[in-house]
Amino acid sequence: MKRRDSFQRKAYAIHRMTSAAQRLMQATSVDDRENARTWVARWCAISGIRQFRLGNGGGRPKKTGAR
Repeated sequence: MKRRDSFQRKAYAIHRMTSAAQRLMQATSVDDRENARTWVARWCAISGIRQFRLGNGGGRPKKTGAR
């Protein structure tokens, strides 16, 4: 089995991240959105993309104790 170099591994991680982002945009339930958001964050971390908050308040909402 051939080992992949770092560029190929990063390209694969970015590909998987975009697939998870598409699932996030198409999710209909809250559970599906949270699951897809988790996978987007994981694949971003693997590919070296840092998570950040948008200036307009976007991004992951802060967790509160009340539901």
